[in-house]
Amino acid sequence: MSVYDCVPPGYIVAAEVYRSTRTLVLRAQRADTGAAVVLKTTAEAMPPAALMQRYDHEWNLLSSLAAQAGECSSIICAHELTRVGHRPVLIVEDFGGQALRHLVASYTHLPLTERLVIAIGILDALEVIHAHNILHKDVNPSNIVVNRTTGQVKLIDFGIAVRSRRFAVRHTATDMF
Repeated sequence: MSVYDCVPPGYIVAAEVYRSTRTLVLRAQRADTGAAVVLKTTAEAMPPAALMQRYDHEWNLLSSLAAQAGECSSIICAHELTRVGHRPVLIVEDFGGQALRHLVASYTHLPLTERLVIAIGILDALEVIHAHNILHKDVNPSNIVVNRTTGQVKLIDFGIAVRSRRFAVRHTATDMF
């Protein structure tokens, strides 16, 4: 399979970021504006219905979250969900980051201030989604993206995230101080 088989018209692939048996992630640019984006799609040309629904679910959740919380700097911004053949393609912002899993090996060698910025960014993202009754269910170093130059930290991959009315951020007396 060529990576170009799953690229929507109007996008130019810059690099393959990640590939598994189910997922393909590409860095790309919009041909008309040059804007950097990330294309997330299925590795399979004919994905099962359940996998297609995951992409719809992720798009709906990210769109809803953006409408409720505004475009939050700690949550990946989804631009569009489209299809190429039978494949869903989720188009999200590319802010120049890399997965925290790539930094883990050298994490202890990062300056303390940078480690704290990353930790606070993760907590900010969790605060936002929990305030909107969303449980991510897959927070791990592969789903946290860090741009070391700008200090931006974003939570990605909401494919198995859920909304739960039972889950709500509870404020305590210590929140007042």
